[in-house]
Amino acid sequence: GLCEEGHFCPPGAASATAQPCGHPASYCLPGVGSPMWVVDGEVAVGGGPLTRSGKQECAPGHYCRQGMEVPCPPGRFGSEPGLKDPSCSGECAAGWYCPEGSTREQARQCPDETVFCPAGSGHPSPVQAGYYTAGGRTSAEAGGFTHPAARMECSATYGELSALPTAHAK
Repeated sequence: GLCEEGHFCPPGAASATAQPCGHPASYCLPGVGSPMWVVDGEVAVGGGPLTRSGKQECAPGHYCRQGMEVPCPPGRFGSEPGLKDPSCSGECAAGWYCPEGSTREQARQCPDETVFCPAGSGHPSPVQAGYYTAGGRTSAEAGGFTHPAARMECSATYGELSALPTAHAK
């Protein structure tokens, strides 16, 4: 008879489960004489780790190399199946951040004026004292202070020092 899926049968094999496919990146269809290998962008599926019986494209939000499915790194996104390298589909958009495994360029919006998210952010970055957010929370600039959600210019009396944590009214 034919070899069972997930196994291969070399010539003269006495059993339908003579040899397991033997590697997480290989798969065996019923009746084959040797394992088949996935290519980058694919992952072996079905059966167990050593008895895979088919293949499929890597899922969105992931890339596949040597049969291993890996989430896209923080700051990147994977919008389509079958990606082959950690650059995935590209960088997260400015004003947004992309946690590991994101599938959209605008995965999560930068939440408020206390943080900023330049292009390629994997998480929001805190705005340091003496800086304010600018350009839709895409960057932080020196020379003012943030008073809830609005940039306020420092007067000459208070603005001559860098990294002022706040301004005081007289």
